[in-house]
Amino acid sequence: MEKALICLNDIVNEGVIGQYAIGGAIGASFYIEAVNTEDIDAFVFMTPGAGGIITLGPIYEALKVRGGIVKDEHVVIDNWPIQILPAHKPLVEDALREAVSTTFGTVPTRVFSAEYICAIALDRTPAD
Repeated sequence: MEKALICLNDIVNEGVIGQYAIGGAIGASFYIEAVNTEDIDAFVFMTPGAGGIITLGPIYEALKVRGGIVKDEHVVIDNWPIQILPAHKPLVEDALREAVSTTFGTVPTRVFSAEYICAIALDRTPAD
C-alpha cells in the first residue's frame, strides 16, 4: 500500500489534486483491527469543468504515469486498487478538511478521523 500512497502524495505535490484523505475500511483500519477490503477509498475535492462536469481523467492519467493500471473504477498500483471519490456532500467535505495526518509505514498520508468514518457509515442523507 505504501507505493499507492506515495503516488497519491506525488499527485498532490504536482497539483493534480489539492489534497486527499483515506476513508472507508482502510481508513477505519487506522483505528480498529483491520477488516477485509478490496480497495483504497481516496476522497478528493473536485472542481467541475466546462458544463459542470467532474472528470477523473487527469487524476487517472497522473497515476498511470506512475505505473497505475486502470481497471473498472480503480487505478491499481502495486496490487492495490485505488478508487478516487469526490467529496460529494457536506459531511464528506468536512471529513476531508478535518482529516488526520498520519503515516503508513514511513509514508505520510491523511485519514478521515474515526468520528467521521462512523458518521459517514451511518449517514443516509442524499448527496447535494
